[in-house]
Amino acid sequence: MQQQRLRSLSDILYAGPCQVNTTAEQAERTAEAFCKELGIYLPNLSEYNTMSAYLFPHTSYERLFAIIVLNNLLFYIDDQMDRNDAEGNIPSEIEQRRMFDQIVRIFKTGHVQDNQDRLQVSAKAIRDLFLPLSDPRWLKRLIENTEKHLKATTYDSGVQSNRTGRNLVEHYIAVRDHDSGMVPTVDLIEFASNIYLPDEVLAHSVLQEAMLECTRVAGLMNDIFSYHRECVVMGSDFNLVAVSQHAFGLSFERALDYSIGVINENLESFLAKEANLPSFDDESIDALVHDYYHGLKDQIIAAWHWQLSGTNRYRSPESPFEELRHML
Repeated sequence: MQQQRLRSLSDILYAGPCQVNTTAEQAERTAEAFCKELGIYLPNLSEYNTMSAYLFPHTSYERLFAIIVLNNLLFYIDDQMDRNDAEGNIPSEIEQRRMFDQIVRIFKTGHVQDNQDRLQVSAKAIRDLFLPLSDPRWLKRLIENTEKHLKATTYDSGVQSNRTGRNLVEHYIAVRDHDSGMVPTVDLIEFASNIYLPDEVLAHSVLQEAMLECTRVAGLMNDIFSYHRECVVMGSDFNLVAVSQHAFGLSFERALDYSIGVINENLESFLAKEANLPSFDDESIDALVHDYYHGLKDQIIAAWHWQLSGTNRYRSPESPFEELRHML
């Protein structure tokens, strides 16, 4: 009996052809200069400055610029305070949470306590970019979900706890839902399109499931692409492949196959919803729902194409994946 081939990177399903915003070059160049001025510029900024143009291929230059700066701040925080840093050269959890509380407070109020603090100044600048362009109710939700994301970056994966098997994997995925930053990124779909869905529409079970599946596909797909960078180079176990190895006692190859199965299952369920989106007996609302679903789909498309061909962030000659062994 022939043994079934185990899946690898190229077996991850993706949702469509590559899309990049036509204003990307101008918006990215201006955002880079803006981030330098704010003091949130890192030498590897080019590795992530391009991401937003893939995520939001149809938005305006003005809105794309605001989104890039917000995402660059989140990448700056992630790279400066990376839980995967095996050397432990990061602030304590209490210090990080204090910083995050300051950022969130400034997002809400615009009041900066320390004009020499680059994170506080950057938070104020980002608030000023978003405030005149967005719906107040939506902005409140974005800030709340950004706060959840920042705090989730301090949570442990649970590998060192007493959890085992599926319970451990499910715990990790629940943490990753917010840690990945995909929840506020999904919120940005409405801002990017300048459409704001009523709360009761967003609360519909089908849309809630689609949002969660989008979040999981993109966040867990990143775990595959970033495996070498995070687990091999940084020695982290905060990764679905590593957690699956620990939870089920699997080899890397079998844990990778299992992880890709989780991603593909979520994507297949997401794609099946396109033909059965809910109707609200209002043509204008129904049109917005379809636009929103396609915004979610853009996120999933971006998750594959940007990581595969839009950045060197996850590339290395030592990568376990042939597709990532050569720099772009």
